[in-house]
Amino acid sequence: MEEAIFSNLIRKMIIFFEDDLNRLVVFLTLKSIFLLLSLALSVGIIILLVKVRKFAFHLDSLKKESLPSIKDLQGNINKSAVLKRWQEVLKKFKLNTKEGFVLAVIEADSLVDFILKEIGITGFDMGERLKSIKKEQLPCLDELWEVHKLRNRMAHEHGFSISKEETNDALKVYQKMLKELGAI
Repeated sequence: MEEAIFSNLIRKMIIFFEDDLNRLVVFLTLKSIFLLLSLALSVGIIILLVKVRKFAFHLDSLKKESLPSIKDLQGNINKSAVLKRWQEVLKKFKLNTKEGFVLAVIEADSLVDFILKEIGITGFDMGERLKSIKKEQLPCLDELWEVHKLRNRMAHEHGFSISKEETNDALKVYQKMLKELGAI
């Protein structure tokens, strides 16, 4: 009996689809349904993307709010001692020799590293300390990374030399960082 019902249903479907007009109606109906479904899914995806973007923006602003400012971490920076060390760096630069330029950058880097430790930035070395700082905390962070890499090249590459202009540019970055920290 079930086979008879099933075969009867199949026969009726075949007869229904044999008529061109019926096929056209079915085709247009299915096309409309799928078009509406696609439109609904597209709108849903757009809404989802907008909500994800708002959430990401909100999450980013929460991160920024939770980061302490480097200036808030200043603690007990001995400004006179920092200024004295900075003046020693400038004296090395004013020697106007390749050795003086190298020493000025290395000592400036060492001074900044000392201050980072003093204000409580943790890490095994300056590179690790810089990694733990966010750009929002220290606006000149990218520049500081670049001059720290330059310092590493000086310290580790035999025969590395630096021009007066490059040294001056590097010292400007270190000075900018010291000013951002309120150390000088």
